[in-house]
Formats: sequence, structure tokens, C-alpha cells
Amino acid sequence: MRIGRLPTAIATVALSLLTLLVAPAAAQAAGPIYISVLKPTSTSPTRVLDMTGWSMDNLTQAQLWIYRNQDEVRNQRWYVDLMYKDSGMGVYHLRNALSNKCLDRRLDGSLDNGDVVQQYTCNNSSKNQQWRAHMIPQQTGDTNLNWVRLENMSDGRCLDVTNASHTDGAKLQVWDCGWAWNQRWNIY
Repeated sequence: MRIGRLPTAIATVALSLLTLLVAPAAAQAAGPIYISVLKPTSTSPTRVLDMTGWSMDNLTQAQLWIYRNQDEVRNQRWYVDLMYKDSGMGVYHLRNALSNKCLDRRLDGSLDNGDVVQQYTCNNSSKNQQWRAHMIPQQTGDTNLNWVRLENMSDGRCLDVTNASHTDGAKLQVWDCGWAWNQRWNIY
């Protein structure tokens, strides 16, 4: 009886090893995407989250810039890396395709409205680099269902365009969450 089980066990182990050797590689993470802010008017151009001056440096402040799809655009492209779920909503690292650094809420002192949003070397345990995507309820006539508020996990304040400016170079900050266009972000 024992001799009959041994060949079966060997065959099972061999088949398992063979399966591991020929199994397909794990799927790659989704490619980088643009993160746009809601247009304040229907005639406003599309503006997206952008790293100032194609910078590779820590502490470079994030800004808005007109959407570009030609030439070097990696400073406008972002990997959206799911970290975990919180209250049913995804919490993400937003990692720049050019610098490979994460969108980071600067922590120079107390947490407050107006804290700068910048890029910084990614650190999985840093709450100031974690952004919860809170879906915004669809409004009458809204044709896009993908608008979210990006809430920073260090204290729940939202990614915000400073002074609600829809111009190239408008700096990003965190501010108490609201429903205005300058806190509505779309991933496309």
C-alpha cells in the first residue's frame, strides 16, 4: 500500500512544480493616467495635476497645467496605486510617472488649511501620502460619474486648487472638504 502512494505523491509534487514554472506572470499594474480637475465652465480648457518644471526633486509643489498629450507628458501622468480600503473607499498612493515620487501633503508643523501639496519619495506608512477617493454624488446633467474628492488620510482635508484658480501654474494645497469644482478630480 505504501509503495502505491509514493508514485502518486511524487506525481502530484511534480505536477505542482510544473504548474508553477509555466504559470503566466502576474499582471502589470495599470499604466499611468491623467488626473484632471473639474472645469469651472463648459468653455474652460482641461487642466490636470502636473509636477512643476518636470522636476525630479523632493518638495516640488504640485500644480495645475493645461492637458498635454504630445511630447514629454510624464510629469502629468500618475500611477494610482491602491493601498487599502477605508469605509469601502479606496486609499491610494498617487505616484508621478516621471519622478516616481508620491503626491505628498507637506507636514511642516500643525495640520492646517493651506498646507502645500508636493512630491516626495514614496513611503507606504506615511498618511500624508495616502489619498482616499470619495465619490461625489452625480448632479443633474452631470455626464461623468468618475468625480472624486481626494481626502488626505493625515486629517481628512481635501486636495484643493489654491484660490480656485483655473490657470496654468495654479498651486495645489489641502483645504477643508467641500463640493466646489476646485476639489473635484477625475481619473481618465
